[in-house]
Amino acid sequence: MNMKFNSRGQTIIEALVALSIILLVITSISVVIISSLYNSQFIKEQNTANKYSQQGMEFMRSFQKNNLDQLVILASGTYCISGDALMPCGTPQILGNHNRIIDLTKDALPCATGEMRVTVTTSWASSKCASGTYCHESEITSCLVYNSGVTP
Repeated sequence: MNMKFNSRGQTIIEALVALSIILLVITSISVVIISSLYNSQFIKEQNTANKYSQQGMEFMRSFQKNNLDQLVILASGTYCISGDALMPCGTPQILGNHNRIIDLTKDALPCATGEMRVTVTTSWASSKCASGTYCHESEITSCLVYNSGVTP
């Protein structure tokens, strides 16, 4: 009879330990799933930003090919794409959750004389950014000829 009483006490303790272990495992799995979902969303946003940066660079290469005379007279500065034109802009071009700017700098390193450094930067915000800021970015830099008459 005494042996039966001790079994019941051990069963309740074993049940509490088992429930605690199950709760710990479920919590761990939840943390992993939430982290994976955040990382998946971050990668999706990063791929979108890379796509916008690549589109901006492709636009600049096409602009150089079709509008070299306009490219020659552009001053160094920050620009945005507006339809088929390149317009000066003080604030980034908004593309959904992303902002894109194109920075032109003539005769800047690592480009040669007669070339301009073109930097397309696309930024975006996530829950890890401070409110109202875009703390992540994708940047592509290239050199484009703007003055073919200049010999390096």
